[in-house]
Amino acid sequence: MTADAGVLRAAVGATRDLPPIEACATPARYLTESHGLVDPEWRPKINRIREALAKARAMRLLGRERDGYVLVTETLPPARDIPDPSVVVEVLLEHAQGAQSLAEMDEAWASVREAVRLATGVNNHALALQGLLTMISWAGSEGDAETVRLLVEIASGHIDALGGDEDQRRQLLLRQGYAERIAGNYDQAEEAWREASKLSRRPFDELVDQLNLGMIAGDRGHWGAANVVMQAWAELVPDVLGPQASLAAQANYNLSLCRCGLGDLPGALEALDRADTAYRNALGDDHPQLVVVHLTASACLLRAGHVDAASEQLDAASSVATRVELGATDQAFLANTRAVLAAYEQPLDAAIGEVERAIERTRSRFGERSPKIAAVEHEFGAALLMRGAATQAVSYLRRAHERYTDSLGPHQPRTAAVQAELGVAYARMGDRGAARLALDAALSDLSEEHGYPWVRGDALRARARLLELDDPEAALQDRIRAEALIARPPQSERAE
Repeated sequence: MTADAGVLRAAVGATRDLPPIEACATPARYLTESHGLVDPEWRPKINRIREALAKARAMRLLGRERDGYVLVTETLPPARDIPDPSVVVEVLLEHAQGAQSLAEMDEAWASVREAVRLATGVNNHALALQGLLTMISWAGSEGDAETVRLLVEIASGHIDALGGDEDQRRQLLLRQGYAERIAGNYDQAEEAWREASKLSRRPFDELVDQLNLGMIAGDRGHWGAANVVMQAWAELVPDVLGPQASLAAQANYNLSLCRCGLGDLPGALEALDRADTAYRNALGDDHPQLVVVHLTASACLLRAGHVDAASEQLDAASSVATRVELGATDQAFLANTRAVLAAYEQPLDAAIGEVERAIERTRSRFGERSPKIAAVEHEFGAALLMRGAATQAVSYLRRAHERYTDSLGPHQPRTAAVQAELGVAYARMGDRGAARLALDAALSDLSEEHGYPWVRGDALRARARLLELDDPEAALQDRIRAEALIARPPQSERAE
């Protein structure tokens, strides 16, 4: 199944001014009416408030986050005058979304908590559930599994009170999947999302299901399959919503991850540049998402061996980070990127000390199974390998391989990529037996459609050297295959 622009256009609706709920990644509906709780004379004022909310949602969707936030902030005081609390709850929920999009998280949490409290107080289960779903998404994005579990339990009670509404059950499953993915529990995330897909009722639901499973494919290292999905989204979302919409920025960001995994560095950087432009247009020059874009560019450049350019991107990310408040996930990304680059810029003992501190901070915040730990161990080990410190590289690559084997499985592409670099490290240490076992296993699990061309090329060259005496023909074939792959500098200017 591929994404279809016609489906997305139908979801957005005939006018860009008032898009329906199906166009929004996080639901925002007209969930309530006054049901006779207020005098009819309030109806014109309520209608004006809801028209303002609809306009604010449209602004947020189309990349005018700050304009939408200002509008809904101006709408909040008159909404508090309405005798029906449900009206102010609707405004508070949109206010929370607007504040979150601008990284004003203290304000966002305050609004959504007040909304849930007010909605629960008048037994408005639909609005209380909407607020809880928002809270689950935010807590999940920070890896707060304990809070997510508590909120899911509370949300399930509201769904039961609504008669087990399937659409609301789907929204809860989607958010459970997001939280499990952040925690590194990819099997559980996929299970939740597949259960959610059984409750799909609209064409846009199917597109969301497709996107979610594409993200899981990328998490596991199936970059070719993920790229098909992300390429389609990166083409259709800007076409429908405009190239400056924040959803278009996110689509291009997702595409950049796939391009990097496939070894297409120019394509990755081009997609990141489009994402950066759209985010700046929608969110301004000081926003956490810009930190993430710079850090991703740094990681892609470093993987290709361009250490100086990677360091420049890290500096750009650090500059923005001084002006914004980063969440735990983004803080970990920044610290881990610094630690990996330390392998090139600092003495070996100092670099190892920095990465161990980064790993410990990540472990204490996200838990032992977090993929963030395996990722930094993998990248640091690969950096040590490029630096020529094979013995130390083996230690980190072995740890990363064990974590990925435990969380992803032994034959997933991301696991195999680490195993391939571990085999190269063994070969450079002179452990031919361990090298041959690791390289054979990794190369049997990795294929062109998975990506990792630099890793596969290094692994093939290493195995060719091992085979030179015993099987010259096989060694020649490995060299031919390696030459067909994208080359990267064996060492950076600093490593030299």
